[in-house]
Amino acid sequence: VHDSCPFTERCKWRIQRCADSHPLLSALGGGGEHQVRCIRQPQLGPLESTRRSVTGSSVTPLRTRDSQPLLQIENLVCEYRTVSRFTIAVDHASLSVYPSEVVALVGESGSGKSTIARAVAGILSPSSGMLLWRGKVLLPRSERRDRVQRREIQIIFQNPDSSLNPRHTVGQLIGRSMTLFRDDVQRGRGSEAVAGALEEVQLDPVLATRYPHQLSGGQRQRVAIARAFAARPSSVICDEIVSGQDVSVQAAILELMRTMQQFHRTALLFISHDLAVVRSIAQYVYVAAGGRIVEEGPTESVFESPRAPYTRKLLEAVIEPRIQ
Repeated sequence: VHDSCPFTERCKWRIQRCADSHPLLSALGGGGEHQVRCIRQPQLGPLESTRRSVTGSSVTPLRTRDSQPLLQIENLVCEYRTVSRFTIAVDHASLSVYPSEVVALVGESGSGKSTIARAVAGILSPSSGMLLWRGKVLLPRSERRDRVQRREIQIIFQNPDSSLNPRHTVGQLIGRSMTLFRDDVQRGRGSEAVAGALEEVQLDPVLATRYPHQLSGGQRQRVAIARAFAARPSSVICDEIVSGQDVSVQAAILELMRTMQQFHRTALLFISHDLAVVRSIAQYVYVAAGGRIVEEGPTESVFESPRAPYTRKLLEAVIEPRIQ
């Protein structure tokens, strides 16, 4: 009999060690009322069914008046200036992201979505407005933020070809994130930690010695995801991360992001123009048009009963071809 967990093949939380060892029966939680066979149980925490019984119908806490946003954007204005042109890319936009929440920012090309993402990540400085992180002012440029803030806010870009340094191996790319932000990774254990990060995104650890150009597009995006989560952030900005991928790769990346988000309880600001993608992953939605936020609300409410004419137009563009 192969010495492995019998649920390895169909478990979304599996890593390589699950296929190499048969887990012992252990108590779930302190009461000992429930027992489980899983080597990852200490990391995963209570099972989803257990969490639902405690918190209600939703695994992720709902927004309440008493809860504190992780990220707040208030009246953000971002402008682009050239010698001959002046463009307002973001016009007094406001939104918030709560801990462990998946928030989507959706809109057509040119709606200001990616500009908002870059402002939050500290890549560009807004002209006016305020960024708040855990209730405190967030400095506009990443290099001026403290180490904790830089660790807690990570970004995954649309094109891994331009965001992954081609001169560095996969191991170096992920390892640098750990070196900068992970005090818990002991000296001499970096390779082991990198291997674990690759397993988390369902890549073979042998790829640590490869360079980005030696990987497929889907593999490169998984490396970018592993690098972001290797810092153990509180939030990850996903800027059109499945755009341009074929349908099968899109589905795999989305499932991976759901798994990673739930496992690490990380908040996501998910930027996309694809409404089907947004509906499949987000709990709360902001709709952007012309640099402004024109509508917001829980995902199902926005999709089932849109209030803004622009939102209805977006939905009709998706739904009508299916009806015809």
